[in-house]
Amino acid sequence: MIEVDLHGLSVTESLATLVAKYNALVPSAHKELLLVHGYGSSGKGGVLKSQIRNFLQEAGVRFCTEQDGFSCNRGQTLVLLGASALSAGQGLEGKMLEFCSPAKTKEKIFSKFHKSGVKVVQEAFSALVKKSLLKESWKGKHKVYERSC
Repeated sequence: MIEVDLHGLSVTESLATLVAKYNALVPSAHKELLLVHGYGSSGKGGVLKSQIRNFLQEAGVRFCTEQDGFSCNRGQTLVLLGASALSAGQGLEGKMLEFCSPAKTKEKIFSKFHKSGVKVVQEAFSALVKKSLLKESWKGKHKVYERSC
């Protein structure tokens, strides 16, 4: 099992590291990736822990935690590698589609999701437009994007 320590990284850096390591391991014989993200100092679990687990869940990646009987502590997540690669914007696309009903300007979309990182937001936005899941229209003199389904 490969272990990746994410201590000291921001959420954006951690997700980028997770995606890169996951994608590098997909074609290999490795089937598990242990993420060490820490528990957090709030007493409720840290932001990094919750953001990573939310990302994995929204991306459809199977993972195990201490609650699943896996022998790890609350500051670790065991990721079960799938057959296909991940994109850092994968989990963001669904949130973006939800946000774009009703229509929003590109600036509002990017402002809402800026904490995910500009590159990640741009990738997710471009993917949605390319897949025709976000349709472009004009509202007065502003170009807006709205969920098309």
